[in-house]
Amino acid sequence: MFDYKNLTRICYPHGAGGKFLVNCLALNDKAVFQDRRLAQQQIDGKFTVDDKLNYIFERLQIAKQNSQWDDLQLGCGSLFDVETGRYVDTFPEILKNQLTTLTTRNCVDSNLHLFLISHDFVSMEHQARIWTGSKLIVFTNYRKFISRRPNYGLGGNFDYNRLQRYWDRVKGTDWPDNPPTTQKLVDKLPLHIRTKLVDELKNEIVRYLLVDFNSIWYSQTKELKKLTNLFEFNVDYAFSNSKNFYKNYLEVCQYVDLPAAEFTIIDKYFNEWQSVINSY
Repeated sequence: MFDYKNLTRICYPHGAGGKFLVNCLALNDKAVFQDRRLAQQQIDGKFTVDDKLNYIFERLQIAKQNSQWDDLQLGCGSLFDVETGRYVDTFPEILKNQLTTLTTRNCVDSNLHLFLISHDFVSMEHQARIWTGSKLIVFTNYRKFISRRPNYGLGGNFDYNRLQRYWDRVKGTDWPDNPPTTQKLVDKLPLHIRTKLVDELKNEIVRYLLVDFNSIWYSQTKELKKLTNLFEFNVDYAFSNSKNFYKNYLEVCQYVDLPAAEFTIIDKYFNEWQSVINSY
C-alpha cells in the first residue's frame, strides 16, 4: 500500500499557497480532496468535479464572511486522520497502522491520487520513509508572496512583539508567560505544549522565531535536489498572476501525471482565492 506512486508530497512554508495548488491538482476525477468524507463520496460516485468547484467557492465565501482563513477545512488530518507531526514522533509500524484507514485503502485500491503536506524538511523526510513511491514538490522563492499576506511575515525578520502577541493568543493556563525565541527552546517545552503547537496550531510559531528560515530552506532544497527528482515550484512567479500560475500548474500536472482543469476554471479560482487571502 505504501509503495504508492499516486501520492505526491508537497513541502512549503505556512502561507505560501500550497493548499491552493493541491486543490487545483484535485480538480479532476483521478485525485481526491483532503477530506475523508469527500474522498469516499468521490469513490462512491457522489462527488464530481462540479461538486468540488461548488465546495471551493462556497468555502471561500464563508472564509470571506468570517474574515478567517481555515484552508477550506481541507487538510492531511482530515484525509488521513494523521497530522503531519505524527510522522516525526511516532514509530513507523504504529504510524502505518494508523494510516491504514478504510478511506485511505479505498483511495489506493481505486488508484486515486493523494496529497500529503509538510512545512519543514524533517517532516517531509519522515513522510518519504513511509510513502516510498511518492513524488515531491518543494516550494521556493516564496518570501515576497508571504510577506504580502496579512497576518504573515515569514522571512527571518524577528519581531519579538509579534511573537509575544501570538503566544498570548494561543497559550494555555499552564504555559510559560514568555514565548520561546528559537527552535531549540521550542524543543525544550513540555510535550503537551509542543504537541499543541505542531498539531493543533499547525506549527505556526515557526514564522515568528529568531531564525533565518529562508536561507535554511533554500540550502536544504539545493541539497535535496542532488538526491531526488523533485519539482521546484516558484511561488512568486506562479502567484503573480493567473496566467503564470496556469503555466506552472500545467507543468506540475505533467510531473504528477494528472489531467489539468481548463484555464477559465483555474483563473476564477485563482482570483477568488487571492481576493479572500488578501482581505484580512
